Amino acid sequence: MTAFDTAWKLMKAPLDVGSIDYDPAHPDPTKPIAYFDDPKSGERVPMFSRKFGNQYIRIGDRENKRAEAKLDTGGKTIGEEHTHANIHPKVNEEYRERGYATAMYDLVAHLLQQAGTGGELWPFYVQSPEAKEMWQNKQLGGREIHSNLDPDGKHIQTDWPENLYWRPTV
Repeated sequence: MTAFDTAWKLMKAPLDVGSIDYDPAHPDPTKPIAYFDDPKSGERVPMFSRKFGNQYIRIGDRENKRAEAKLDTGGKTIGEEHTHANIHPKVNEEYRERGYATAMYDLVAHLLQQAGTGGELWPFYVQSPEAKEMWQNKQLGGREIHSNLDPDGKHIQTDWPENLYWRPTV
């Protein structure tokens, strides 16, 4: 692995912040709300979101979902007073290690900040080991946090610090 590869793995953030265009008064799930610049293929991939009912963030169109995250806001819509959220991202195997999950976290964190209502994006206490590593590296500077294996045998349960929330990497 080259020095560039190592730096990219730590710092990747291909969400185009300037492309974020979300109107909470008129959400349209067929219109991209941001764009993701795939660092490997060079493609500019649309990001979609649905902020009502079953809320989600998706990278890629319906026929070619590259990554998707369920958005849990406790029944609130981003933009409502003190909407806190956590997301549950899934990135298709062929698109991993390119920044897709980071971009989804960054997008939700930016939307919460833009709303200006005091909402934050929190880590979910049950995560994959990869999600825990991402939170530790990008939000805690690599500081190790103790976890236990979840009863499902695939995920881990982590007791995150109460004041921890996602700060956008871009």
